[in-house]
Amino acid sequence: MPLDRNELRARIDMTRSSDMLRGSVFRALVNEVERHLPLEDQRLLKLRKRYDRGALADLFNYPVSEWLEVLWDAVDAVEPTFGSADTALREMGRAVADSFLSSVVGRLAQSIGANKKPMEMLFHAPAVYASGASYGKRTPIRLDDRHGLLKIREDFAPADYHVGMLQKGLGINGHKILCKARVYGLCEYDIEVEWLG
Repeated sequence: MPLDRNELRARIDMTRSSDMLRGSVFRALVNEVERHLPLEDQRLLKLRKRYDRGALADLFNYPVSEWLEVLWDAVDAVEPTFGSADTALREMGRAVADSFLSSVVGRLAQSIGANKKPMEMLFHAPAVYASGASYGKRTPIRLDDRHGLLKIREDFAPADYHVGMLQKGLGINGHKILCKARVYGLCEYDIEVEWLG
């Protein structure tokens, strides 16, 4: 079932003009859709037309309200491939994390995080998020040696998107990462994190 467009409108209505996101995050979504759809697919052509690669500079900031529309369109386009909108959201989150990790800043973050345990990496998450987004509050909490929590507030992407990002980002050192979202409101949730191995 496609994502709810009324929910999209509610999320956009909560944004402020100062809520910005890097162009690279837009590009990562479109690139992920390209990986799963034929080049002539109308859904892909619509995304490309609206968010032409030449129109977005990776390090420039753009309104998160526009990015939310890209996210909704991207998830709707690939949902049949993944079987559900929730799974597609997680895949979009993984794709954005993967794109970040392959960037200059992401490679630096990986070198800093090399050989670190997921708990240590979780405590770097707020800084990593802040490198691409001007909004939101993210607070890591240690629960025990293998469990943590990332409290996410005032962030406009759905929780499953963050689940995908955290699974990818915290797993860079070979740990298997399990994440579960607890949703309290439209832009308010906790992501429970557990790691194995």
